[in-house]
Amino acid sequence: MFSRSQHTNASTSRSYFPQLTVYREEIGGLSGLMSGLKTDKDSGLTSDQVKINRSVYGENVLPQQEVKTFLDHLLEALADLTLIILIVAASITIIFGLAVTGNQSDWI
Repeated sequence: MFSRSQHTNASTSRSYFPQLTVYREEIGGLSGLMSGLKTDKDSGLTSDQVKINRSVYGENVLPQQEVKTFLDHLLEALADLTLIILIVAASITIIFGLAVTGNQSDWI
């Protein structure tokens, strides 16, 4: 097993994502990233920087997805060819069962 000192996030990102190591070196490491983002690793963004980023990049929210109703799911399931074949086969079985026996309680 790996101890925490042997297995860190940095070593994981280097082994699984070698392109991140190259990119990290190109921007100057963590200090280069922080200066590029115009932020501080201890205090983060100021309120003014947040307003500017929101105007440039937009709100940090996920778009609302359309919720399907039960009827939508039912109609989607009924459009399946296998289910249509099974419904037709069951209907034919019930019709012939009623026609052959003549007794309405025998088809169940």
